[in-house]
Amino acid sequence: MEENKNSIQKQIFTLFFSGAFAQVVNFLIGVFLNRDLPLNDRGSIGQLILLFSFFSAPIISGVSASILYFLPKYKNQFDRYFIKQSNIIFFILGLLLSLIFFSASSQISALLNNYKLEGYLKIFSLYPLFKLLSSHYVNILVSFSKTRQAAMFSSIESLSYALSIIGARLVSDSIELLVIFIVLHSFIITVFVQHRLYLYTRNSVTRRIQTSLLKEQLKYAGILGVNSSIGIWGWELDKLIVSQISSPKEYALYIAGATEVPFVNTLINSTSTVLIPVISYLYTNGKFKELLIEWRNAIKRNAIIVFPIFVFVYIYAENLIVLIYGIKYLGSTAYFKAYLFITPLRIISYGMISQAVGKTGVNLQGTLFFFTFNIIFNFMLVPLLGPIGSSIATVISTILMAIFYLSKIKKILITNLRDLLPFKNLILIMIIAIISISPITLIFSEPNLWQLILGSLLYFSMYFILILVFKITNIREIRSFIRMDK
Repeated sequence: MEENKNSIQKQIFTLFFSGAFAQVVNFLIGVFLNRDLPLNDRGSIGQLILLFSFFSAPIISGVSASILYFLPKYKNQFDRYFIKQSNIIFFILGLLLSLIFFSASSQISALLNNYKLEGYLKIFSLYPLFKLLSSHYVNILVSFSKTRQAAMFSSIESLSYALSIIGARLVSDSIELLVIFIVLHSFIITVFVQHRLYLYTRNSVTRRIQTSLLKEQLKYAGILGVNSSIGIWGWELDKLIVSQISSPKEYALYIAGATEVPFVNTLINSTSTVLIPVISYLYTNGKFKELLIEWRNAIKRNAIIVFPIFVFVYIYAENLIVLIYGIKYLGSTAYFKAYLFITPLRIISYGMISQAVGKTGVNLQGTLFFFTFNIIFNFMLVPLLGPIGSSIATVISTILMAIFYLSKIKKILITNLRDLLPFKNLILIMIIAIISISPITLIFSEPNLWQLILGSLLYFSMYFILILVFKITNIREIRSFIRMDK
C-alpha cells in the first residue's frame, strides 16, 4: 500500500511540475501580450481563445477522458486499435469544427461585437483540426504510466508555443501574422504526435472495426462531452455576456481579471489524471476504505498548497495586477478579487469519483446544475452590478456545484461528509495561512516588486514552519513530494 501511495504521489507531482512549468510559460506569454498589444487587439486574441475553448471542450474532455478510462483496460489486447479509433474520432470532429469556424466567421464576429474578428477567425479556423489531433497524446502516455514522457511533451509544447508568439511579435506588429504563427505551431506539434502514434499503432493486432468498443467509447465520451460542454458554457458564460455588452477593450480588462490563480488548476488536473485509474481500480475491487484514504490524502496535499496561495494573492491582488500587467489593467482588480473566492474550492476535482467509477451521469447532472444557476445569477446580478455581477454569479454557482457533487459522492461511496473531507486539517491549514500573512501586511502594506518578493518568501517560510509545528504534514512527506521518491 505504501509503495502504491508513493508511486501515485510521484506521478501526480511529475505531472504537476510539468503542468506548473507550462502554466508559468503560458502566464508569462499572457503578460507579454497584455503589455505588448493594444487593449482592442488583446481582446480579439482573447475572443479567439474563448471560441476554441467553448467549442472544443466537449471533444477534448469527452474523447480524451475516455482514453484514461478505457486504455488501461485494453493494454496488450486492443490498445493499438483503440488509439487508432480515438485518432479517427478526433480527426472527424476537428475537421468539422474547423469548417464551422471558417464558414460562420462573419456571424460569430457580429455576435461577439468585434468586426475585426472575422478575418482573424478565417485564419484561425485550421487551429481546431491540428490542436485536436495532438490533444490526446498526454493521456495516452499517462495511461501507459509514462508520466515523465507526458511531462516532457507538455513542457516542450508550451515552450515552443511561447517561442512562436514571441517570434511573431518580433517579425511584425500584425495580428494576422500572430494568428498564423499560432496555427503553424499547432501544425508542427500535430505532425510530431501523429508520427509517434503511427509508429506505435502500425502493427495493430486487428484491422477490423470493433463495433462494440466504438459504441462503448462513444457512449462514455458522449456523456462526458455533453457534460463538459455544458460546464464550459456555464464557466465561460460570464465572458460571453461581457463580450456582448462591452467593447474588445473592455473585454480585455475583464478577461485579465476574471481568471483563477495560475498553477492551481494544474495541480488539480494532475491529481485527477493520475487518481482516476486508481480510484476506478479500487472501486471495482470493492476497496472503499483505501479509496477514501487516497481521496482525503489528495485533498489535504492540495489544500496545503492552495490555501496559502489564496490568502497571499487576495491580500495583494491590486499590487499584483499592476506589477504584472501594468497600470492600464488596474480596472481588472475587482474581477480578479471576486474570482479568487473560487480558489479555496480547488482542492480536488469533485467530479473525479463519479467519472472514475463510470457514473458519468452524475457529472452531467452537476454541470447542468452549475449551468442553470449561473444563468439565473447572471441575469439577476449583471443588470444590477454590471460586469462584476457576472463574476460574482460564477463564484456562487461554483460553490453550489461543489455542494451538489459532495452529496452525490456520499451516496456512491455509502459514506458521510465527515469521512469525505478532512475538516479539521482544512480549517487548521486556512487559519495558519491567515496567521502567517498578518505580520507581513503590517510590514509591507503597499509593496513594490522586490518588497512583494521578500514578503512572499517570509510569508511562505512562516507558513511552512507552522504546518510542521501543528503536524499537518512532516519533513518526510515534503521530501518525498519534492524528490518524488518511491
